[in-house]
Amino acid sequence: MNLFAMLRKALRRAPQKFLQFARVRKKWSNPSRAKIVIFDSMQANVLIPLFKGEHYEIVCGPEEEIYITPGIIFSTIRYALKTRDLVMAYIIAVLDRIEPSIVVTFIDNSHLFQKAARCYKNARFLAIQNGSRFFDMENPPGSPVIYHSEFVCFGRYEVDQYTRQGAIVEKFYPAGSLKDSYHRVRRPAQFPEKRFDLCLVAQIGPQFYKTYPMVMESMDLLARHLKMFCERHGTTLCVASRLHHDRDKAQFEWQAEWFRERLGDFPQIIPNVLEEYTSYSVIDSSRVSLGMFSTLLREGFGRRNRILSCNFTGYPFYDFLVDGPWSLNNQDYAVFEQRLLWLLNMTYDEFNSLCGDTSEYLIGYDEEVPTHVVVEELISEALRGVPRPTTSRIGG
Repeated sequence: MNLFAMLRKALRRAPQKFLQFARVRKKWSNPSRAKIVIFDSMQANVLIPLFKGEHYEIVCGPEEEIYITPGIIFSTIRYALKTRDLVMAYIIAVLDRIEPSIVVTFIDNSHLFQKAARCYKNARFLAIQNGSRFFDMENPPGSPVIYHSEFVCFGRYEVDQYTRQGAIVEKFYPAGSLKDSYHRVRRPAQFPEKRFDLCLVAQIGPQFYKTYPMVMESMDLLARHLKMFCERHGTTLCVASRLHHDRDKAQFEWQAEWFRERLGDFPQIIPNVLEEYTSYSVIDSSRVSLGMFSTLLREGFGRRNRILSCNFTGYPFYDFLVDGPWSLNNQDYAVFEQRLLWLLNMTYDEFNSLCGDTSEYLIGYDEEVPTHVVVEELISEALRGVPRPTTSRIGG
């Protein structure tokens, strides 16, 4: 696309862009110099402990925040002539002002971050996986090829998955989940006392009726199965909410009411205290945890907890990543009851033997070098000027 075509396209979209510009946060001074940049402010608090006090800057896409200074405007225009991409030209102009040694994100599926990693060559780019990826939904045919310069991913499963997808990943670090790693070093014992028989992972919200109607139907059936199971067997049940009544009051109250309508007085609904990793600890404190497939269940499985991932939608897309007795898609209550009783009566050693190396395949954690230590060392290397590891590319 030549410059005149870019200008015509920009003029056609000018009214929409003006409204967006009016809403974004504006900064009228340059960002400060920093050796570390966090790309995207979402969940930045998860990354900050890794920096050991080193100064950092946060860079967001221009739809969220924008720097407006003569130098950045001039640089953006100059880079736009080269890249033919105004947004990427702006990102490069901002990074030029900051001069980072490393750019880190916890939003690994950000296409803007991936594009910046291709375009900006004066810093290392490190993506840290925060959730399981479903390529059919997130990267349908015609989407840009996934690119990571350096990628700290959950496990060897991602290496296989991304390779099959044709992604370009210069360097994999299948080191585990960052949040899971924080939790593991906080928990008082490797095998904590079991406070509950069953834990249901909450995966619902009022918006899901429109965006994920099949998920809501599946969760509704799972909740009704659980109520019948508790009535028959006298089991204790909790719900691990991803929300907190102070932080997310309206949604928490909606969620609590939804579960009480289906489960009655059986469950203790446990709010999620982010800094205490409550959702992780309640899974460790339950004999069996249930839900549809979720990252939280996957991480719990990686810690050798007994889980039952229930997909009652009829679509294999929502099945657990690896087939086994921890995965169920038969909607019949009798099958559900039999499987759940079998898991409840199983010993830790029996379940551990059944898992084999599947847990490590999905969550690659090393107790001697935990995930957060792996990331700390990569950031420390970049600050010392160590260049990105040179390896042959995977995918493409």
